[in-house]
Amino acid sequence: MAKVPGSGGAGRAQSLRRAGRNEEAVTAYRRYLKGTPGDADAWRGLALSYIPLQRLEDSAYCFWQALKYRPASLRLMMQLGDILVQTGDMERAATVFEHMIKEHPRDARGFLSLSAVQRELGKVDTAGVTLRSGVAKSPITVLSSLRAPEARILRLRGVQNAYYSVATEASHWLRLRGGNFSSSALWDQDRFTTINFLIADENILKFAPMPSHQIVVNSIADADLEGRSLRAAATYLASDPAIPVINDPVQVLNSTRDNNYQRLKDTPGVRFPKTLRLNWQPGTPFDAGEILHREGMALPIILRRTGTHTAVSTIKADTISEVEKYFAAASAGQYYAIEYVLHPFRSDYFRKMRVFFIDGQIYPVVHHVDTVWNVHGFNRTTVMAATPWMQELEQAYLDDPAAFVGADAYAALKSLHSIAKLDFFGVDFNVLNDGRILIFEMNPAMRHSFEHAQNFPYLMPHAQRITDAFQAMVTSRALPMKAEKPKTASSGDDSIRISIKRAAR
Repeated sequence: MAKVPGSGGAGRAQSLRRAGRNEEAVTAYRRYLKGTPGDADAWRGLALSYIPLQRLEDSAYCFWQALKYRPASLRLMMQLGDILVQTGDMERAATVFEHMIKEHPRDARGFLSLSAVQRELGKVDTAGVTLRSGVAKSPITVLSSLRAPEARILRLRGVQNAYYSVATEASHWLRLRGGNFSSSALWDQDRFTTINFLIADENILKFAPMPSHQIVVNSIADADLEGRSLRAAATYLASDPAIPVINDPVQVLNSTRDNNYQRLKDTPGVRFPKTLRLNWQPGTPFDAGEILHREGMALPIILRRTGTHTAVSTIKADTISEVEKYFAAASAGQYYAIEYVLHPFRSDYFRKMRVFFIDGQIYPVVHHVDTVWNVHGFNRTTVMAATPWMQELEQAYLDDPAAFVGADAYAALKSLHSIAKLDFFGVDFNVLNDGRILIFEMNPAMRHSFEHAQNFPYLMPHAQRITDAFQAMVTSRALPMKAEKPKTASSGDDSIRISIKRAAR
């Protein structure tokens, strides 16, 4: 057994924990705390030792004990709240985050976390109020690199309609839903310092001074859901044209489904289904047949609410009665009516291929196959996992997408970059029998993660290439590092979000 440094007591226990010898660390901490029960740091160390052992209830108890002796500790409240969420104890987690807001009203994460927990408890309206209150007080959180950062990124995120939720399957449970692309797998948080600015109610136009940064990554991705945030971001960025920007908000505003149809309907080699935007108000006269006839759209059609993804609110309507039934149950708002184009590629199977464009280059992502027309990744652990030929097709696509889809289709795919005018965006498509690409979606709202690669190891190197390409784009475009400006009370740089994973180091 390797010798562990430390002079005994809490020091020895800490050394054991840092060496990964958590069982021994638990024993050492408990022995020490019998004689010194008021040591908050030791209680925290014991709590952290329990986490790798999956003893989360014990960890939560120890964090409670640590807080008893250090009741104003932001770090302890963050960690305790995180643990309680992971154990499913949302009521007590809400209590912790409420206390955190009281003690640290300028730290945004307390508000964000509380709003997510409130939503989990079914208090949706209250969650919205909490989120807006937090953003009004402190729209900035900073994820600081643990080493000298390669760049300081100002990441813009819109929360005009987006919201935070509990996502226990993620690397960290607090996840922003709707309207923004996720960056968790696009750049390494230990290589960059990320300054997150949450935009709501044009707050960015009144905020000053902004923490120093070398590049802006606009992660607001859905113009239907976060159009107001995008317009505010565009106005803000226009005041400093020298700063490099990934994904100009003006171009993101142009990426709605109906606008993409207008931009792409006459593009050689491309088939973009006709798309109509409908404004639905319950109780108003609605003649679906007359509307479709006037617009030259034939059944079947696809109906979906604007600003939704992953098949949410989406149906294929084969009859006028199905259209009318859909809207009879729909709430007020805007909807898309989309021409349905039959696209089976092998007997009764359907497929969807995805690419990302990063800095003008194409990167294949997935080749999904399913037995239903609305192809999504939900089937990966069922249909595709049990079907070798589907995986073989996906591997062939990932290894050489140009050869897989054919020269003409690949040329049509490449032409989309000059139309989208975005630095980062995704395209979901299929190749029709006539060689044209049938586009299902083209926007930056598609999420990149490594979660879809679980149980499919051949996906990992391709996912990593996407991450590497995005990071290379950031570092190549970022302005040279400037000396840090003195922090001010309004800068928000003191609002450091600390995850359990990071704090345990």
